[in-house]
Amino acid sequence: MRVVVENLSRSFGSSKVLRDLELTLEAGITGILGPNGAGKTTLLRILSTALAPSKGSVKVGGWDLSTPHGRTEARRRLGYLPQEVGYYPRFTVFQLVDYIAVLKELDDRADRHRRVRAAIDAVGLSEVARKRIKTLSGGMRRRVGIAQAIVADPELLLLDEPTGGLDPEQRMRFRRLITSLAADRTVVLSTHLVEDIAAVCTNVVVLWQGRVLFQGQPAQLRERAAGMVWLADTVPESALLSWRTEEGALRVIGPRPTPSAVGIEPTLEDAYLLVTNCALADAQLR
Repeated sequence: MRVVVENLSRSFGSSKVLRDLELTLEAGITGILGPNGAGKTTLLRILSTALAPSKGSVKVGGWDLSTPHGRTEARRRLGYLPQEVGYYPRFTVFQLVDYIAVLKELDDRADRHRRVRAAIDAVGLSEVARKRIKTLSGGMRRRVGIAQAIVADPELLLLDEPTGGLDPEQRMRFRRLITSLAADRTVVLSTHLVEDIAAVCTNVVVLWQGRVLFQGQPAQLRERAAGMVWLADTVPESALLSWRTEEGALRVIGPRPTPSAVGIEPTLEDAYLLVTNCALADAQLR
């Protein structure tokens, strides 16, 4: 399902959170990467129809979200995991996911329950399906949120910080699940974790202060940092960023720090840090 965002802005009072966004999201997994306050959650809330833009347009599968009919049709085709999921604490895991399935107009009870069980099993919660949500750990509740997002087999899946609270094994299971789901649908996930983007995403969008700094493939983002990452003995003032590695060497992002510095292949995290810190430096010069 194609998502087209044109000239999109969103303000809260005098604070402008999104600024003239232009995005086209296609089938596959797109990662929205950015620091706190970049506008990631606001963008996903708008795509989910939970929030209206202040300006601009959004079309989901051709449906215009500015119209009631367009929002209704889009809601039938999307699944959404918000950053903070409001649970009914006395519901069991099965009851909560089944309730969402009813809201998604899955009227055939036998088919709906089959889908509910499949979604719960996909996130590894079959053994606690009859337990009340209030008794579960934070990580388990997060997985319940993922289950309710996928239960209706959505064409567009929106996931806001989906791996927050998950341990490493659960994150690996989540990545396998999302990869399997993305074969014939559009998945959009926001995250602070660059490793999630590197592991599963076919496309990446870098947001910074409500603007798109980059949109493209992860390999194209890494190319932005080519010739800008070094191992060095000292750090000059010209360095954008530097830190000491586990081996004790200094990893430097920026122009070549010293004649003896050794250039190394950039990671996706290096490129993300370069892009955002260059934007910060430009903003400070204005």
